Amino acid sequence: MQMELLLLACSLINETPNITSSRHMYSS
Repeated sequence: MQMELLLLACSLINETPNITSSRHMYSS
């Protein structure tokens, strides 16, 4: 179930222009 959420979040991040910002949060 967590993987599905991660995929959905990834899709949203890809749509947003601030990908680096979102990526940094996920890296943490």
